[in-house]
Amino acid sequence: MCGIIAGISVNCYIKLLQSLYQLQNRGYDSAGISTIVQNQFLTHKYASTSTHNALETLNQHNHLHKSSMIGIGHTRWATHGPKTDENSHPHASSDGKIMVVHNGIIENYQVLKIMLEDKGYTFQSQTDTEVISNLIAYYYVSYYEEGNTEFECRIYMQRALERAVQTLEGSWGIVVMNIDTPNTLYCTRLGSPLLVGKNGPKVFVTSEQSGFNNELSKYMILNNYDICTIFKSGTELSIITKDKYSMRKILQSQKAYSKEPYPHWTIKEIHEQVDSTIRATKLGSRVMNNSCVKLDGLDRNKETLNQVEHLILLGCGTSYHSGLLVIKTMKQLGLFTFSENVGLGLPLWLPEGTELRSRLEDFLKTAQKKAGYDMVITPHIGNKKLYEQSGHYDKYGESTFSPIKTPKEDEEFLLKPMNCPHHCEIFNSRKWSYRDLPVRYAEFGTVYRYEQSGELHGLTRVRGFTQDDAHIFCTQDQLLDEFTKVIDLVLYVFKSLGFKDFTAQISLRDNKNMDKYIGSDEVWNLAENAILEATKSKNLNYRTEYGEAAFYGPKLDFMVKDALNREWQLGTIQVDYNLPERFDLNFKNKNNQDERPVMIHRAPFGSLERFIAILIEHTAGVFPLWLATNQILLIAVGEKHQNYTQKVLNLLEKDEIRASVDFRNETVGKKILEAEKKKTHIMGIIGDKEVENSEVTIRLRGGNIVGGIKLDKLSDYISSIVNESRETNLN
Repeated sequence: MCGIIAGISVNCYIKLLQSLYQLQNRGYDSAGISTIVQNQFLTHKYASTSTHNALETLNQHNHLHKSSMIGIGHTRWATHGPKTDENSHPHASSDGKIMVVHNGIIENYQVLKIMLEDKGYTFQSQTDTEVISNLIAYYYVSYYEEGNTEFECRIYMQRALERAVQTLEGSWGIVVMNIDTPNTLYCTRLGSPLLVGKNGPKVFVTSEQSGFNNELSKYMILNNYDICTIFKSGTELSIITKDKYSMRKILQSQKAYSKEPYPHWTIKEIHEQVDSTIRATKLGSRVMNNSCVKLDGLDRNKETLNQVEHLILLGCGTSYHSGLLVIKTMKQLGLFTFSENVGLGLPLWLPEGTELRSRLEDFLKTAQKKAGYDMVITPHIGNKKLYEQSGHYDKYGESTFSPIKTPKEDEEFLLKPMNCPHHCEIFNSRKWSYRDLPVRYAEFGTVYRYEQSGELHGLTRVRGFTQDDAHIFCTQDQLLDEFTKVIDLVLYVFKSLGFKDFTAQISLRDNKNMDKYIGSDEVWNLAENAILEATKSKNLNYRTEYGEAAFYGPKLDFMVKDALNREWQLGTIQVDYNLPERFDLNFKNKNNQDERPVMIHRAPFGSLERFIAILIEHTAGVFPLWLATNQILLIAVGEKHQNYTQKVLNLLEKDEIRASVDFRNETVGKKILEAEKKKTHIMGIIGDKEVENSEVTIRLRGGNIVGGIKLDKLSDYISSIVNESRETNLN
């Protein structure tokens, strides 16, 4: 609910300040404005106190910004970090090139913050927004060189912003300034509103119509992920977007956005509750006598609403918790749940969810067995020294659970943050020859990270998650072949589950900062060339990101888009020369000399929790038939048909087909409707005719009636449909 205002105009600072007064309803914990004066950022921002309003304090700086022609402003609710001047917007990047205002929430900001700190960027606040400014700066400097023209810098800035929003997770309305392009605004959004309006020589960007403050009469609403670039060249003002827009008229009176006659927005909201309640309960007749709520207008769209399969509920504060309650009551899949008594971010898998997990595990175990993997099991805890030796304690120290102390003095254990140190110890438990390699260890191992409560997000970000982890120990000569085989396995998994919209990302070293990587140039070149060669040999759609490699080696990540067009990392393959060195792993080579193996980390699912979450989004709950909990539902028309229905069920279960029955005393139509809602692929209807002819009438999801299938042919028929659906994905 923060308020954003930005503009290019004469008297820019004053107009931004006036707009912020209109946007106070979106947050009055703090306010700030940044303009560009004499090719430098001039920024003033303050938290409101009991005695000083932030906007009144900003009003004292008008004279300093008198010559400004471009600027960004912000009003804020203190959602991330306390109400302080440092946490107020706008936020600058630590290199001083980028200035950002933001409305929304960045869910993965802590992960990005750690990454950026490793790259030398510093932070002055506790907000998620400062991550955005530093992230944009990081991508921008990868393109920028001394002597670039303003036009070139503008292009580089557009690319940097596009890469940044592809990395962010959450929602945002963002407006950015770059000191290298002092006449340009950049803005983009996902979820959070952002309006752009132009009138002659002036343009404004804001969160809502009130921000235009009578300066404009027409505006457009940016589409999600579109990058809008606004710049002034001489007397010309240009707005560049990828998408096409039609302009809208501002219809609301400015008085509708005023707090008058009340001295404060909160007081206005309190007094308006009386009228709002009366309208809701009486005048509008929205609350009915039967405790139902009437939502006017929805009755005209019954046909459309009946086809809705995926619903997103948006809200903050009380609305957010109401949404959670609705989601809880609307869940039909019944796969998992959460309990505050158990702990935040720790999913509880219900019977059907457990079956789904087991089938996914069995599916991958079968594929891994064919590929020569050996399954191992490691404990959920390990000695703290183990993770200090591997380097994971230094990396994940802040996000690990507190050490577990034992009665033995100076002995501490940790819930394991990664499986790889355990697999190194397994490899080190015996002597190896080059003839034994490659060695492939696989495990469905649960790891634990103490994600902050604000970072938790359904199944996609939890505190305990199970990785389909495997580690391959091979010779340098085997690296390319082994890496290619892992790609084949990942592609097999994705194709089997219908994931077609994915991109491979090759993460390589930052050539400008080689000191942060371990290992010789020789082994790095070998590893990078192996990844590039393997990726090209598979004709993958890939992009290359410099500076994204792990400190121990390059990697290949598989980025999958969900139903909201958000990009998630699922499968990953990494080449590692570090852990073999840290754990002193060796094998005897052909000359009977000790040699280090190369270590490949791989996880096609990434984590079962995130994979299942994305799978639910991707399929809208309609899982592939081979994976579905219930492949066929047998519906008995009446009580007299139950014995025959039970006979059919027993036959199908004997043939390892997942089936269930509906013996309820309900109409066949209602049973079919409920089965459709539960995403049931196949329904078998059993009445008088079916019993008499020893058959089952097959009805497919969506209403396609196949007709009667003889009982002795039923299992083969269902198996053929299952195999056909799987082959369709693989082809």
